[in-house]
Amino acid sequence: MNSQAELSASLVELRAAGRPVPCMDTSAEARRAWTSDDHAEQSIAARLCAGCAGLAGCRRFVEDHPDEWGVYAGSTDRERQPGRPRQSPRAAGAA
Repeated sequence: MNSQAELSASLVELRAAGRPVPCMDTSAEARRAWTSDDHAEQSIAARLCAGCAGLAGCRRFVEDHPDEWGVYAGSTDRERQPGRPRQSPRAAGAA
């Protein structure tokens, strides 16, 4: 299983256990914010990540795959571009 599939499986398990996973817990229309071209929509999705039970695993995934497109672990692809300062764990919603 590749790392994207592992992350997805982990998030599915958390959701099945009743834990919050905002990118999976919202309506199909709202889930599009995580992959939207609109930066304002991505910013909304990134803020919703703060309460996610899978935030730490998602953060590890995106640190290993910084070129992934969309919102991961409270950061947008735009924020992860080379030369942009990384968010501190607290700013990214870590507890």
